[in-house]
Amino acid sequence: MELEGFTLDEILWGKVKLYQPLDGPRIGMDSVLLQGFARVRDGERILELGSGTGGVLLMLRLRLPRSPMVGLEIDGDLVRAARLNASLNGAEGISFVEGDIRRARDLLEPQGFDAVLSNPPYQDPSSSRPALSERRAAARQGKFCSLEDVVEAASFALKNRGKFFVVMKAQRAVELMCLLSRRRLEPKRLLFVHPRPGAEAALVLVEAVKLGGKGVKVEDPLFVEDEGGSYTPRLLSFYGR
Repeated sequence: MELEGFTLDEILWGKVKLYQPLDGPRIGMDSVLLQGFARVRDGERILELGSGTGGVLLMLRLRLPRSPMVGLEIDGDLVRAARLNASLNGAEGISFVEGDIRRARDLLEPQGFDAVLSNPPYQDPSSSRPALSERRAAARQGKFCSLEDVVEAASFALKNRGKFFVVMKAQRAVELMCLLSRRRLEPKRLLFVHPRPGAEAALVLVEAVKLGGKGVKVEDPLFVEDEGGSYTPRLLSFYGR
């Protein structure tokens, strides 16, 4: 079966097959890092906010075969592709819900999840250039939800002591920390991602705990490339190499 406007790709060296839109959100390094950063026990209930075509949850399924998983996504075409992707990969126990993150209280069970993941739009729509398409505007510029909307939905959906895993561009790290604390999600673990040694951080991955205590661990920085331009072993470990 083929989907018009989508390509069929392989990620994690063929471990996951995925229909992805030509003009819209596609699995990139940030999504691979997010799923690898998430410390979740098999059997725990997992939610992804803004699940796209399901790539993050399908990658997680490789190491969490017993965890019930739910993806919330506003774009109906992406939801249909995600359901097809789950079937294509033989992944049971994953459901995809079409809905608006801003209406999470109407769509999700309160305190129903042990872990929530999200790769929200990096750009502030008020300071961004127009995207080339509506789908890209939704994925990159927060056309349908803000970073605050995502954090609020995560706090609503998480059980007490549940974990929220999120990736964001490093420039918005302080904004993200403030939003998390405001919603009773205490940052507990940070990982800054740098293109190479000596370069400024491009991304930050955060683990926050609902009603968690004070204190945060900043992990050693992750470098994408070494000084010779080769991918670092640590980066490749997120890809299963």
